[in-house]
Amino acid sequence: AEEMFKQNQEIETIIDSSPIMIFYKDRENRIIRTNKSFADLVGKTKKQLEGKSCFELFPKYGEKYWHDDMKVISSGSAKRNIIEMLETVRGEKWVQTDKFPVKDKNGAVIGLIAFSIDITDRKKAAERIRQDRLKLQVLLDSVFDAIFLENIDGRILDCNQAAERMLGYSKDELKRMNTSDL
Repeated sequence: AEEMFKQNQEIETIIDSSPIMIFYKDRENRIIRTNKSFADLVGKTKKQLEGKSCFELFPKYGEKYWHDDMKVISSGSAKRNIIEMLETVRGEKWVQTDKFPVKDKNGAVIGLIAFSIDITDRKKAAERIRQDRLKLQVLLDSVFDAIFLENIDGRILDCNQAAERMLGYSKDELKRMNTSDL
C-alpha cells in the first residue's frame, strides 16, 4: 500500500510539473481531477475545481465547452486542435485543447481527459503580423508607382493597386503571372 501511495505521489508530481493544462471530467461535465497548470490559469486550487462544471467556471463559454465535451463523450472519438478563449484571473487567454474519451474496461465512455496549451502569445503575434500587413498594404496602395513582390523565378507574389491600374489586370490575375509575361 505504501509503495502504491509513493507511485501515485510521483505521478501527481510529474503531472503537476507539466506546463500543459490537464483536466479529467465525468459524463456530467464535472471536473474529477486537474493539474496545477490548469488550476493556476483558472485562479483556484485543484481541490476547489473538483466537482465544478464548465458552466460554473466559465459561465460565458460553458455552453460551447459542454457542446465540445458531449461530442467527444457521445462519439467516443477524440476532438483535437480546439482553439478557444478563456477569461481567467490573468485576463483573456487563448488555449489549444485536445479532448479524448475515457473508457471503462467494457469500452463505455465514462468521461474525457483534455490537454490544453496556452497559445495567447502566438495569437497576439499573429494579430500583430496581420495588423502590420494591413498597414503595409495601405502604404503600398497609396504609392503611384507599380510595385511588385516576386520570387526568385519572377513569379508575382503580390502587387499594389497602382500595378493593377497601370497594367489593366486584377491582383489575382497578376499573381498567376511571371514578370517575364509583362
